[in-house]
Amino acid sequence: MARLAALTGRPVKMLWTREEVFYAHRGRHPMQMRYRTAARKDGRILGVDAQILIDGGAYSSYGLITTYYSGQLLTGPYDFPAYRFDSTRVFTNKPPCGPKRGHGSVQPRFAFEVQLDEVAHRLGLDPIEIRRRNLLGEDTQTVNGQRITSNGFLACLDEVERSSGWKQRRGRLPFGRGLGVAGSMYISGTNYPVYPNPLPLSGVQLKVDRSGLVTVFTGGNDIGQGSNSVAAYLVAEELGLVVEQVRVVAADTDLCPVDLGPTRAA
Repeated sequence: MARLAALTGRPVKMLWTREEVFYAHRGRHPMQMRYRTAARKDGRILGVDAQILIDGGAYSSYGLITTYYSGQLLTGPYDFPAYRFDSTRVFTNKPPCGPKRGHGSVQPRFAFEVQLDEVAHRLGLDPIEIRRRNLLGEDTQTVNGQRITSNGFLACLDEVERSSGWKQRRGRLPFGRGLGVAGSMYISGTNYPVYPNPLPLSGVQLKVDRSGLVTVFTGGNDIGQGSNSVAAYLVAEELGLVVEQVRVVAADTDLCPVDLGPTRAA
């Protein structure tokens, strides 16, 4: 589809039959969400209470992780001292839902950002300004212990405000059009097992050839995150080789050891 869009210079849509959808697709989880947010008059958030009911379809899939993320990823990119979440994923007589990009965080992010706009409206604050006042910062951690290193959110807000003509255009556009702002974050790397068990989530096997080349057999699925490259770099560094001497074979368990896969696969 991407190649066809590039060749034609036009948007490309893929239409599947109902049967094809069942074969190839797991939808994103529908969620029913209820939020309560406490804030001071100056816009500083004091606490958030989230109740989330998740429709998971007929099978579990990555439901445990989606349910966990729906509350744990609520705590950024803003700084607040207290929060609580109650997330429940239910089985329904529908096609199973599974992991999508940012799974578990996209729906709650939308709901909370809408509520943050409502808080700003009630306090008479600009939506961008209330986000500035609750900036999480850098070299810190969220209320639930997620480590934050670099943080370009403030610079991003400044650029959005400038390039969008926010102060000049907001509230002055024709009926049916408007400007909005929202913030989000997602984790990078996690040791939490998708299917809890005492065994490693993944592994590699190495074949050393008499030519001096090394082949890495991995069950990891490179969907753009660069896992094949990382496997080659690590092996080359540990064995004192240049990366060109390392080959990577990424395949199924007929050839490679078990890998339970990335939790954010589409």
